[in-house]
Amino acid sequence: MRLNLLILLMLCMFSILICQKVSDAPVNNTIPAYLLAENSSQVQDYESDKIIAKQSYKMGMEAGSSMHDPTGFFLTGLAGGTVLGLIGAIGSYNLAKHHKPKLKSTPELYDQAEYNKGYRKQSISLNKKGALLGSVTGCAINTLIWVKIIHDATNSIHVIIY
Repeated sequence: MRLNLLILLMLCMFSILICQKVSDAPVNNTIPAYLLAENSSQVQDYESDKIIAKQSYKMGMEAGSSMHDPTGFFLTGLAGGTVLGLIGAIGSYNLAKHHKPKLKSTPELYDQAEYNKGYRKQSISLNKKGALLGSVTGCAINTLIWVKIIHDATNSIHVIIY
C-alpha cells in the first residue's frame, strides 16, 4: 500500500512538471504591411495600429490568465484518465484544445479582435494544461487500480494453489 501511494505521489509530481513545460509558441510567417506601404504616413499609421494591437493582445492574455478557470478541464481529464485510461486522457485533452472560450465584455479602449485573440489563446492554453495534468493523474490512478486488482488476483490464486 505504501508503494502504491509513493508511486501515485511520484506520478502526480511528474504530471505537474510536464504541465509546466507545455507551451504554445506563436508562429507568424507573413510579410508586415509596413514593408508594403507606399509612403511614410501609411508606415506611421501602421506602426501605431501595430502597437495598439500588440498591447490589446497582451492585455487579453493577461485577462485570460487572471479570469479564466481551467478546473473543469482538470476534473474532466481526471475522470477520463481514471475511468477510460489513455483513451479518456486523449479525449479530454482534445476537448480542451477545441473549446472556444467567450468573453462577456471587452474594454472599449483596446482593439477588440486582438484582445479576444489573446484571451482565447491564453484560456485554451490553460485548459490544455489543466486537462493534461488531470489526465496524467487519472491515468496514474487507473494504473494503480489495475496493479492492485492484478496483485490481489495473483495472491488469491497463489493461496488456492497452496
